[in-house]
Amino acid sequence: MQGMAPYAQSALRLKEYDQLPPHITREQYLNLLNAVERKYSSAGQWAKKARYYRDRDKLLLRLMWETGGRIGDILNISPADFDFDRKVL
Repeated sequence: MQGMAPYAQSALRLKEYDQLPPHITREQYLNLLNAVERKYSSAGQWAKKARYYRDRDKLLLRLMWETGGRIGDILNISPADFDFDRKVL
């Protein structure tokens, strides 16, 4: 790339993998969502707090599944990362 510093050119190279990194199947993903639902379903007197944790955990799983983000990526999302007008993250 003309006009770029040599170190910048090397930084643009993508790492090539011989095989895909480990990932879960759709069935495993659905099992995780069901496990979260079961965990918080019998909260008794803590029902309100349990619903919060259930929804939080399901949101984290869904974001990881749908974006391919790692847990660190997802946990670092802030409100400023959302563009509600364009409906993008």
